Amino acid sequence: MSPFLTKFEYALRSLKHQIAVQTLMIRPEHPDHVLAILPYLRPGYLEDILIDDGRVKADWKSDENVRKVEQIMQLDQWKQAEELYLQESLDMFPDEVFVQFKKYWILALSLSENQLTRIGFMFAESPIFEHCEFVVEGHDNYHLISSIGVPGPPAGIYRRVRHLMIPNTDKLLIFKVSGGEIKIDKQTRDIQ
Repeated sequence: MSPFLTKFEYALRSLKHQIAVQTLMIRPEHPDHVLAILPYLRPGYLEDILIDDGRVKADWKSDENVRKVEQIMQLDQWKQAEELYLQESLDMFPDEVFVQFKKYWILALSLSENQLTRIGFMFAESPIFEHCEFVVEGHDNYHLISSIGVPGPPAGIYRRVRHLMIPNTDKLLIFKVSGGEIKIDKQTRDIQ
């Protein structure tokens, strides 16, 4: 860890209370950087976590770092936050991250149809998921959602809206291309 981060963690550790912060924005080079800050924030008060991989140097998929990422995902601060922003950091976390938050904002440089479908199924399984906005740079968003579920009404905009029914529930996921984004919402379907 950098000398600054080491001193910062020491200062946080010396406090007799956790800090009340609503939003954490961090560019971690390593999972240790998240672990140096997150435990010292007040769980329940922290609402938004923004992770930007702008300077990632470590291999977040190594066995040691996977264990550290699992530690991060078990912290109350992480579990009680409501929204996760992943800026070019989609690959830093396992798929289980997609069942832990109500809302997501994800910027990805690349994304395949299979990845989006897999993430959609994770959202469908999540009891708390509500909304996600995906920005995928340089991709045909219509193509990305074309194999998910069935076309949604109205028929005139079939390429922009797809519905994925969630089995054994009255819920569905709506995938919609809006501008340069793919918006995913969980809604209750009208069953009659």
